[in-house]
Amino acid sequence: MLFRSTALEGFNRKLKYLADQLNRPDYQNILDGSRAVISFHATADGRVRPLLALAVRSDVRTGQLKDALRSSGIKNVSDTYTSGVKALALPYDNNGEKDTLLAANVSGLLLFTPSAELMKNAISQTDRDDDVRTAPGFQRILQSSGKNEDKIFIVYSSLPSVLDSVFRSNPVLSAEKTGNIAGSSGCDIYINNNSLILSGYTESTNPDDILYRYKSGAAKVFSNYRILPSATVLFESIIFDPSKQSSQALRKVPAQAAGLAGAMREYTGDEITKAYIDIRSKPVSSNSVIIYELKNRPYAEKIFLDRFSSSITENNIIFFRPDDQINIPVYLTPYKGYVSAFLENYTGTISDSCFAFYDNYLITGSSYATISRILYDNILNKTLANDLAYRDFESSLPSMSGYFFYCVPSRITAYLSEFLSEDIIKIMRENRISLGKIQALGYQLTPSNDMIYNSLSVQFRDEIREESATEW
Repeated sequence: MLFRSTALEGFNRKLKYLADQLNRPDYQNILDGSRAVISFHATADGRVRPLLALAVRSDVRTGQLKDALRSSGIKNVSDTYTSGVKALALPYDNNGEKDTLLAANVSGLLLFTPSAELMKNAISQTDRDDDVRTAPGFQRILQSSGKNEDKIFIVYSSLPSVLDSVFRSNPVLSAEKTGNIAGSSGCDIYINNNSLILSGYTESTNPDDILYRYKSGAAKVFSNYRILPSATVLFESIIFDPSKQSSQALRKVPAQAAGLAGAMREYTGDEITKAYIDIRSKPVSSNSVIIYELKNRPYAEKIFLDRFSSSITENNIIFFRPDDQINIPVYLTPYKGYVSAFLENYTGTISDSCFAFYDNYLITGSSYATISRILYDNILNKTLANDLAYRDFESSLPSMSGYFFYCVPSRITAYLSEFLSEDIIKIMRENRISLGKIQALGYQLTPSNDMIYNSLSVQFRDEIREESATEW
């Protein structure tokens, strides 16, 4: 694996040690096949602890497991009892960190976990009917998963307790909100030397779920990215459906912005993109833009000028003039909050009061510097559409989707610091070199079979490419 984090080294050592043990002949004689399930759970002390479950042959007893452990070199094995079930305690020292691994043979399953609480819960679960398959949507995504591939499953209602220490207090993104993303997701895992791809389905049965609308939404080939500079390190594109725009949402938008949006909506396309561009020495809030596809750029620009021309002075219009032939106006307007008139649930903090029209797009943002950077890089053809690394990455994802997210993980630490806890941001900074080996990450959602087809692609590279610090 090209990516390695010091924060995960302890867990990786434990997992490798256990895998090495289970591959020994003594264990193969008691296991029933090679399938294993690793799940993660939040315990009462706030820690996230793993549980490993493997199928064992029906005639296997705890004594045989003890013999297998001892024959593999683990001499310090003692008996213990959890919920009336005989288990084995295996003390170990992981680089100075002392802990105990518990093992038990329960209902044809061999269970391993370092948590007595988790072992107790797992044993009691064997006598209950409400297992993970009763979680919202889980049964359906289980049936749609591949038969031979390795898989990963997510039960979103369980995420808040697991991710509580990951997020900082923020109304936009929080651990609590992760529980309302959807019901369940299941993806097949494909790994090669340069990429990790997860593909599968998400099921949402609650209309209040964040992803519910993607079950029946439209899908298209997104195009806004074509004018984004190659220095773009994060963007998300969605499809705007004007037929679902509520009057209640418009009443929450500042009056001037709502009035302009109402007049412009007829000439605005169905694709909206929010992007973060990595410009050195500029704050995150100034480096974000929103791009609207236009159905008819001349009419849209005329409507804008008809409404704004009476307010134009030398103080609220700046001309982008890179040479004698190009002269593009960037308007400093009072239309902050314009995006909220199109995206009802938009909760970003971007101040989108700078407007510019380019090609068949409307570009809004809070900074003339960022908008002019987009214009300048398009003149030089330094865009994502012309970036070979991005084009290679794009080919690993489906061509059509209803939602598209893209990022370069090593270059969005400042952006994420607004949402993630200080401990997580510190880990990211300490592992900057490892993160730099992730060339790009992309995620897509597409309506399919009254569910949501999702694809996640992570592309790796052997060498870290240092970004130029030269300002244009």
